[in-house]
Amino acid sequence: MREDIKVWVQNHLEQHRRALALSCLVGVFLILPFGVRKFCETPERDIRKRAEEEARRATSAAQIITPDSETPSASAILLSAVTTGWKQDQAGWVYLNAAGERERGRWILGADNRYYYLNAAGIMEYGEFLQLGSSRYHLEQGGAMSTGRFYQGDREYYAAPDGALYRDTWVQEGENWCYVDAAGRILKDRMTPDSYYVDASGYLVAAPGSRFEGFTYENDGAHQLYLNLGTADVIRSYLKARGWTESSIAGLLGNFQQESGINPALEEAGTHYGYGLGQWSFDRRERLEAYCRDRGKPYDDLITQLEFLLQEPGEHEFVSRYAKTNWSSPAAAAIEWGIRWERYNLSDLSMSHVRIPYAEAYYAHYVHGVSFLVSNTKYEEPKALMAVASAANAEVNAEAVRTETDVPTSAEETQISEGETAAESTAAAEQSSGVRATPRGGSGSIVRKAKEVTAFETEEDRGPGVETAAETAAASEESTQ
Repeated sequence: MREDIKVWVQNHLEQHRRALALSCLVGVFLILPFGVRKFCETPERDIRKRAEEEARRATSAAQIITPDSETPSASAILLSAVTTGWKQDQAGWVYLNAAGERERGRWILGADNRYYYLNAAGIMEYGEFLQLGSSRYHLEQGGAMSTGRFYQGDREYYAAPDGALYRDTWVQEGENWCYVDAAGRILKDRMTPDSYYVDASGYLVAAPGSRFEGFTYENDGAHQLYLNLGTADVIRSYLKARGWTESSIAGLLGNFQQESGINPALEEAGTHYGYGLGQWSFDRRERLEAYCRDRGKPYDDLITQLEFLLQEPGEHEFVSRYAKTNWSSPAAAAIEWGIRWERYNLSDLSMSHVRIPYAEAYYAHYVHGVSFLVSNTKYEEPKALMAVASAANAEVNAEAVRTETDVPTSAEETQISEGETAAESTAAAEQSSGVRATPRGGSGSIVRKAKEVTAFETEEDRGPGVETAAETAAASEESTQ
């Protein structure tokens, strides 16, 4: 560079140094805020965008959950697993398969390891009962299938591990038993259809020493009865030692089943009038309690109640005649005891529903040693019942009727007589009542066993993961034997 130009530039910069410095400062203060603002806006925008997305998802989840629910929404769980195929549209939740098509009419296992049901339109059902084939299911507000005990409104229901509601059966919970009616509801603080009392929690109230065994009874359909063999064994042994016939014992047990579930401690629900095995009421209960007090025994003592039964004032003559009668059938004995001793309300239909079936079942168990019975015993109540009861006396084998005035026999003669009576009773019962006793196939259990989940199934008329074909076949085979 020429020396003269260089000198001129230096002189120029020297003269304008302050102006240049001032210009740079002005530029920095004007431009820097915009750059800083832009730099800071990027993360803020991302944060705001994420917050808006979460709010949207929360709003969507709230569309299918009750406002007062304290549990996480099933839809919220599904939202977190949106990559698995769950999507929500205006109609509701749908599940898209790998081809992007809706799954329809099947169960889906959600990310929370619970089952959800898609209807024929591919929309997830929720908050209602669902009938699929012969099984009934319940879906929570979040859509998940209910299992175990659950509430719908103020009624409690019980579903099996596969989701199907139990119906008309006993279900075991540890050492407790509860009964579920035909709609799947747990019965509470009342008598069950097979005449056992359940408390306010729905659990069976049973006397100490009770032992239950399943019994299949078939007349107009297969019914599962549950024999209280623990207490019945004691009653039968006590009465047989005092000369009662097998048919008379069976008739008494059938009636006691209806009255108390064969529980000497049971007090009548509601009115609290009746008490004990036979539900003694009013003055008869007062005499029972006085009898127990005089002997220093509690009112619920089983043997003391049986002692009172044998000598109860006003009933002794009938009981003595009834006990020694070789009835033509357990049904005839049940009718006689129910009408003459229990004097029950004929309009309650308990004779054909409970008293006769249980009388025949106890007789079949003790005399034939079976746990399955096909019976032709059917009665129209209450119209024809009195006529049948009156005719029962005419059907009695008069030679088998003995009273206390008879001359006592030796122990050997008694043993022979009892053996002959049992054989005659068996033949007469099968001939007159049309009963066919089948060989024992193993004792049943009071509970419908919980079925183990073995595989996931998607048929419309089946619940998820249960194999029942083999059980159905086995039951059919047993019933035809």
